[in-house]
Amino acid sequence: VGMARSFGQGFEQLEERSLLAASVTATLIGDTLVITGDASGNSIDVHGVGLDGSIEVSVLGADQTLKVNGGVAADETDGKFAGVRRISIWSNGGNDSITVADIHIAGNLTANGGWGSDAIELKAAHFDTYVGGAVILNGGGGTDDRIEVALQAKSSSDLTIGSGMALSNWGGGGEID
Repeated sequence: VGMARSFGQGFEQLEERSLLAASVTATLIGDTLVITGDASGNSIDVHGVGLDGSIEVSVLGADQTLKVNGGVAADETDGKFAGVRRISIWSNGGNDSITVADIHIAGNLTANGGWGSDAIELKAAHFDTYVGGAVILNGGGGTDDRIEVALQAKSSSDLTIGSGMALSNWGGGGEID
């Protein structure tokens, strides 16, 4: 007596998974612009928009989010800050790219790449770049960091640093130009 048993094919729906997007936070604390990345690879662009310390921060890449003063930036105008005298950038982990160009600030500029293979660039691209205090650029703990201080090719702009410059990479590798 044969009994036929049927087994239906069924599929179980799994939970939705997505890649985590990189997130950068920019906050003006007094007259210090503090920019902080996350553990993902961040691409941070900081550039001046005037001689009065006006600075614009943007992130490059479709998978990156800029948070300004605690909220997600609705559009690129949300990343503008006025009256900036000092800039502190901590990109944290990941392979990060930090570009600082055409700024005019009275105080210090500090940029730290953190862990990962990072690129940090300070340049005068379209306008004069002036940092009245010290410039401290640290590639971080990666072994493939690149730090560059330069004038843009074909630029008639000046790069002025008031109190000295320190370039380092505590990871022991990479290059400084």
